[in-house]
Amino acid sequence: MSSPDTKQRILDTAERLFADKGFAETSLRTLTQEAQVNLAAVHYHFGSKERLFAEILGRIVAPVNAERMRRFDALRAGGEGLRLEAVIEAFLAPAIEFTSDDSVRARHLRQLISRMQMHRESMHDELLAIFGEVVNRFSGLLLQSLPHLDPATLCWRIHFLIGSMCFTFNDPKGIEQLSRGLCRVDDGPSFLDQMVAAFAGAFRAPAPENAVQTPSRPFA
Repeated sequence: MSSPDTKQRILDTAERLFADKGFAETSLRTLTQEAQVNLAAVHYHFGSKERLFAEILGRIVAPVNAERMRRFDALRAGGEGLRLEAVIEAFLAPAIEFTSDDSVRARHLRQLISRMQMHRESMHDELLAIFGEVVNRFSGLLLQSLPHLDPATLCWRIHFLIGSMCFTFNDPKGIEQLSRGLCRVDDGPSFLDQMVAAFAGAFRAPAPENAVQTPSRPFA
């Protein structure tokens, strides 16, 4: 078997196992047995279990992030006067549209996001490499739309938005139970519209009186 084939087999097997069983619950022994490779091959291609997980997550979210960047470019090309709702939608819509799909890859992404929350600290650098540029661009566009907000307050609110999105992906039945069937995560347009409206209001709110005011604007 050629090296590229070995790497692909490891990736495909690990994606399925991490999604179905979880990161911690998937041993390298199980992975190597199911992928029919040896442990040395895993270390050669990926270096560590954390980097393997990150590469799997990265290849799944690559089209989502690419679509986000395309939408950001379109907004920036439109000149000044960015609509806040359009900026938020450009970030959220690609993820919500992708995860609303019934494909195996979409299901794996939902499951991997859930698994990822329990191991974020051990994969900080890997996650930054996957999402850092997208979040930086998103933050920069938000600052253009919200000149009244200091960067610290903006960062808090971006953190809350990402957390809300991930929580909803992690527990898709939660809103259905809370609403007694009135709301469903798989109703992608409603999910998107509600999040955009909620966070547009949150972002427009004034900063708390004790917010740290800083002139620095660290985003592109």
